[in-house]
Amino acid sequence: MGANNIIYKLKRYNHIPEMGNKAAGLQVLLRLGKQVPETYVVTAQAWRRSQQDDKQLNQQIANEIRTNLDPNSLYAVRSSANLEDSFDTSFAGLFSTVLNVQGYYDIQQAISSVWASASSLVIQEHLQKLDLQSDHLWMAVLIQEMITPFYSGVVFSRNPITGTHETVIEAVSGLGSQLVQDGITPFRWVYQRGEFREEPPSSQLPQEVITEIIHETDDLSRRCKKDLDLEWVYDGKTLYWLQMREITALRNLPMYSNQ
Repeated sequence: MGANNIIYKLKRYNHIPEMGNKAAGLQVLLRLGKQVPETYVVTAQAWRRSQQDDKQLNQQIANEIRTNLDPNSLYAVRSSANLEDSFDTSFAGLFSTVLNVQGYYDIQQAISSVWASASSLVIQEHLQKLDLQSDHLWMAVLIQEMITPFYSGVVFSRNPITGTHETVIEAVSGLGSQLVQDGITPFRWVYQRGEFREEPPSSQLPQEVITEIIHETDDLSRRCKKDLDLEWVYDGKTLYWLQMREITALRNLPMYSNQ
């Protein structure tokens, strides 16, 4: 790829300009040898050009999509802004995510949808709450191989509510987007000091996968030297990691003891 390209294959490049925090987290996961779906990054340069009504942008994106992506595969198209998934700011659920995208045209439309969400009224109001100006935000986009989920969910290397040193796993059958839907109660495991303090009465998620999630989360937290919030998906054969960020809820938590 040349210097003027705007779509990069994540695992092929050590440095991608303006790839955003989600992409940076995935790159760390790859560097640490973890399983990540095939991922491409549309850099923030393309978003800036879209703001300037660049007449050549659409054709360049169309050409690079055809060069990199399979029109018969399914993809998840999601945000990778500079301000989301950082320790200081969270934009969880505020930017658009488009799942099960197939075909060159629909991929390009999904990219535009993510870009549009960066200037929505909800985002402008959120920036005001954070005492930030709109020009503090820029948007890269991830195009990620869509993994058909048997189970998916989140895991915390430390309890984000109490601050207790324990691994907390939440899972649902199917897509992880159900975790934020009203009325969906996830399966939940709490693991501390070699034993489960909480686990669901029944679940089809194999015990060896739960064990793998716990061990991988502990390994990542130790090597990154941070308390982590991760998203994962299990397709019935392989555990994939979709996202990694530092837990933001712990900063002002007045914890004095784990007892």
